[in-house]
Amino acid sequence: MYFKEINMGLILIVLTVTAVLSGSCLYWQRRSNNPGITLSRLRRAGAALLLLFLLSSVSWGQAAGDYRTNASPMNWDARTSWQRYNGFTWQTPTNGQGYPGQYSGPGTVTIRNGHNVTLNVSPANSIDNLIVGGGTSGTLQSDGSNRTLNISGDLTIANGATFNLSRITLNVTGTTIVSGTLSDSHNNGSSTFAGPFQVNNGGSFSTANNSPFIFRGGIINNGSFSKSGSGQTSLNTNSQTISGVNELDISGGNVIIADN
Repeated sequence: MYFKEINMGLILIVLTVTAVLSGSCLYWQRRSNNPGITLSRLRRAGAALLLLFLLSSVSWGQAAGDYRTNASPMNWDARTSWQRYNGFTWQTPTNGQGYPGQYSGPGTVTIRNGHNVTLNVSPANSIDNLIVGGGTSGTLQSDGSNRTLNISGDLTIANGATFNLSRITLNVTGTTIVSGTLSDSHNNGSSTFAGPFQVNNGGSFSTANNSPFIFRGGIINNGSFSKSGSGQTSLNTNSQTISGVNELDISGGNVIIADN
């Protein structure tokens, strides 16, 4: 767990409470017959309250501008089916904020457990990160039309989650981590993974169709990697490493390995 943002409003509250407690300590120290005990108790209470406020002020694993699903099933462009984090609470995004990728600046987009999302639009702007699933389920697929999705950060497919790339042109700049299922059930579309592509134990990447796949950051396979069909597989642009405990099963289409 890590924090991305500390809410400034709560910091002001913490500072105010600290100042009030300090004044109270001095006041009761002067009035009490046993100032040492009173001061000690007030300090302990103040420290506990201060810690509570500090913990509540930290936004763990989320930052202002992040989106998460709030309905299922839902279409990607259904603005009111999303929630957007404003640095303090999750709220329905406004018309001016839109759905993820409608306007520039969206943070991490999370499809929560049990939610089924259909990509029925090609967002005009990239999203920072995409997380499919919360550890048990969650699904993302296209609406059967050609769509494009650009991710400037990382793509994470959690345990039990599924991302079907059918007819989607996907571009991922950061790291791709597959702990669930990444598949492609249609010949249209293509996928480019500029960063490391990692399949974890229990994870699965599979396609038997003709869509091309481009890898530019190496492949780590500790799960299942199966690429058949006539679509081209390219490992190019950068020097790359293929590693992991399991083999890559590439049985169809051309394989191009080039440092250009």
